[in-house]
Amino acid sequence: MAPLDWGLGHAARCVPIIRELIKNDAVPVIAAGGQPLSFLQKEFPGIESVHLEGYNISYPESTGNMVFTMAFQLPKIAAKIKEEKMHLENIIKEKKINGVISDQRFGLSSEKVPCVFITHQTMIKAPLFENLLYKINKSFIDKFTYCWIPDNKDSENLSGDLSHQFPLPLNAKFIGPLSRFENNNQSSLVNETEKNATRETPAQIFKYEVMGIISGPEPQRSIFENIIMVELKNSGLNSVVVKGQANMDEHYHDGKIEIHSHLETNQMEEKIHSSRIVLARSGYSTLMDLAKLKKKAILIPTPGQTEQEYLAGFHFKKNHFFSVTQKNFSMELALKAAENFTGISFNFSGPSLNQTIMEFINLC
Repeated sequence: MAPLDWGLGHAARCVPIIRELIKNDAVPVIAAGGQPLSFLQKEFPGIESVHLEGYNISYPESTGNMVFTMAFQLPKIAAKIKEEKMHLENIIKEKKINGVISDQRFGLSSEKVPCVFITHQTMIKAPLFENLLYKINKSFIDKFTYCWIPDNKDSENLSGDLSHQFPLPLNAKFIGPLSRFENNNQSSLVNETEKNATRETPAQIFKYEVMGIISGPEPQRSIFENIIMVELKNSGLNSVVVKGQANMDEHYHDGKIEIHSHLETNQMEEKIHSSRIVLARSGYSTLMDLAKLKKKAILIPTPGQTEQEYLAGFHFKKNHFFSVTQKNFSMELALKAAENFTGISFNFSGPSLNQTIMEFINLC
């Protein structure tokens, strides 16, 4: 099980897959590095892991340099893809691997065992050359036994154009959204009622007014964190922030802000349920979690990250989530605007995850 190292979202959506593998008596081996490896080791401390270096993508501080910066990193990414393919063959041999599940790591296909490629992007949003990028992306996906798309096939979907605009690869199948959360709704609520609530229909009072979820590659992760902390301090609201640093173990308060470097799944779900609204990047794994928990949110896409900018706009137009650019973000204005958005409430279709995992195990 090998997630991409582009933030923690890819590792997070591997959690339900690993759970199903274990339930069905498979023996998972985690292959990752950096933050994703730390994240999954905390979630599954008893599972064997091997170090597999990531792509080490970085974003520029200035959004105007995004296209140049990403283009400059393409040779490094290509070299990493070639390198990870060689490492995979050694891991298959040494660990006697029967199957590979790659979350958007392009080099992890092999002719020796069945291999799955997980992606919500069968096409890549870009200012130019989308058709060319689609063909290049598809050429990598075609090398895998299966392509699992964590979304619905029909019009009620989360990914929009990313997996519904261009023809799908022949090996692709929609498996429904993936979330590590169970939606148990065991929230910590303040034991009182709002002034405008009636005795028959008391309003829900939350422990936190805002929950900030920080994520993504540096330096934009730290830039986002600084912006959120300043806005929360100025707001004076009871809030909680999770900094997306799985390799750290910090838990402290800064005034009315409760801060955690990282939270494991049950704790994270409890904090989300205990918050009136979530403030987060518009990464796809975050959207799947928000949909699973039926939570309202304010989305701030990573500047220059075309996928997140598209997803934020897509769900804004559907009246699911209010979104605003990072440079125009104001906590006070965003909270007011977000009141008019519904969140996501539609049901998820597609085969059960257990069914999908069983089909793959039987092929192995």
